[in-house]
Amino acid sequence: MSVIPQEIPDFGSAQLAPRQNPRFSPGAGFTSEDYFVWSRLDGHTSLKDIILMVGLGTDRAIGILRKLRWSGAVLLPGETPETVLIRDARDAPAPRRARPSMIPIVDPPSQPVALPMDLGSISVEEAHALAEAVDLQDTEKRRIILMMRLVSGGDYFALLGVTRGVDKKELKRAYFRVSKEFHPDRHYGQRLGSFGPWLHRIFESANEAFAVLANDRKRAAYLAEIGEEPSEVSHVRPPDKQVVAAQMFERACVSEAQGDRNDALRLFTAAAEADPQPRYMRRAARCALALGDLSEAERYAKTAARLRADDASYARTLADVYRAARKLDEAEKILLHALALPTISDLLVKELEEDLKACSRERLRRRRDE
Repeated sequence: MSVIPQEIPDFGSAQLAPRQNPRFSPGAGFTSEDYFVWSRLDGHTSLKDIILMVGLGTDRAIGILRKLRWSGAVLLPGETPETVLIRDARDAPAPRRARPSMIPIVDPPSQPVALPMDLGSISVEEAHALAEAVDLQDTEKRRIILMMRLVSGGDYFALLGVTRGVDKKELKRAYFRVSKEFHPDRHYGQRLGSFGPWLHRIFESANEAFAVLANDRKRAAYLAEIGEEPSEVSHVRPPDKQVVAAQMFERACVSEAQGDRNDALRLFTAAAEADPQPRYMRRAARCALALGDLSEAERYAKTAARLRADDASYARTLADVYRAARKLDEAEKILLHALALPTISDLLVKELEEDLKACSRERLRRRRDE
């Protein structure tokens, strides 16, 4: 796995937060992956976080970002549509590269389109909604679509982003987060198109979910209902756990990018419990580490590193946790193991070697302090 560089070609610092060029219209050659990456450019999320969120791999994500940049689809802070188009026309590195024509977005396809990570295969209805001219960021549109799928799935726990064993205090917090984010009044006076009715349905479903799960008797009846084969009363089956986990992971990535690490950790944890994938656990470990919860960080980092023993980047996450916990012997042992792995990039080798030097410096500081 490649490490995200500090400088991204054609952009500059990986901490820059680009946005979509409002005058750019996708044309021929604009793939579903291109659209997916382009949709993450909101002027607030850094390039580094975008690369992490899209899940396409560092090299692939950077390649798509550079393609978007040269297509005139991306604006950096301080740029306007006029300046970026003039600059691209003058400085384009390959004259034979055809720029997408500035035409209106074409009608959505009649068949579902595969979009990676957050939406998967989208329906015709969802495709039409995504193409509507409404007063919503693309990230908001996708969040609403994800939540509508959870509503349709009928799993109250997944809808509120909590585990089956959630207590009432955490349940209430989760309900308030969802109801606040998807309250229709939050978008009062905005053009919402298809998303308006969806917001109402999500909000009403969240209220219903909380009313059921907060009541012991109703919760017990609900759990018994979804654990049985469909009957005449209920024809709703809970969605696949992997699908639910992927959706919670996506919501966690968005929360983390927006600075709400507590909500992100809750969702990363729920995703890892529903589907114990190493990448879910590593993100949970990183998030817990950022919050200073070293015990949780170590628990997830250990499991992720064990499941991906062939990947040095997972070992490095565990080493970071050990260093934060001042367990330098353990950190050094993990770093040396990571350096001995056969498949490791040159950039990651340098970072692991720097981590080892940092451990040595910390050890010297401790000796001086003693």
